[in-house]
Amino acid sequence: MEGTDMGAMLGTIERIWRYPIKSTGGELLDEAAVDARGLVGDRLYAVRDAEGKSGSGKNTRRFRRMPGLLHLRSRYRGKTVTELPELLDPDGAPVPDPTAYVRRYLDRNDVEVAREGTGSHFDQLPLSLLTTATPDWVRAAVPACPSTSAGSGRTCWCGHRRARLPSWMTSGWMRRPRSRTRGGYDSGTPSN
Repeated sequence: MEGTDMGAMLGTIERIWRYPIKSTGGELLDEAAVDARGLVGDRLYAVRDAEGKSGSGKNTRRFRRMPGLLHLRSRYRGKTVTELPELLDPDGAPVPDPTAYVRRYLDRNDVEVAREGTGSHFDQLPLSLLTTATPDWVRAAVPACPSTSAGSGRTCWCGHRRARLPSWMTSGWMRRPRSRTRGGYDSGTPSN
């Protein structure tokens, strides 16, 4: 791009989170590989129901709201992502059979932990970046927002966990407001 110093430092990566099973808590990584699909192993698995919908925090054409998944965590054993990730219960203990556990936990016999097939488990984009300025701004604007030091990632969403913020909260400090188009992008700027 003309007039842009491509060698200029834009920021520092403070944390890398990977979520091996969609809509469960994830794992904090020291490093991660990125390929054409996104962060290697991220949301490669999901809790899927008999209709083929993946467990999520919302109902959409592809996703089914499954309350409780956000209280579970997932991680890969070691550095490989070739096998089924480990699922941890709300207390952080590994479960021996992830599918059997989620069936009991959700009280649904029609679900299984399944690897991604032809359809992606991502909501919109395979890689999300969140600046520390956004959660800092939310904490200042919303005094009731828990601080990052108030407890675990399950209870503190500002800073240590992803937060999906409406565009009006972030457009004030961007060069221009974002607008959603049919393709989900506005001149290369990801939409909310």
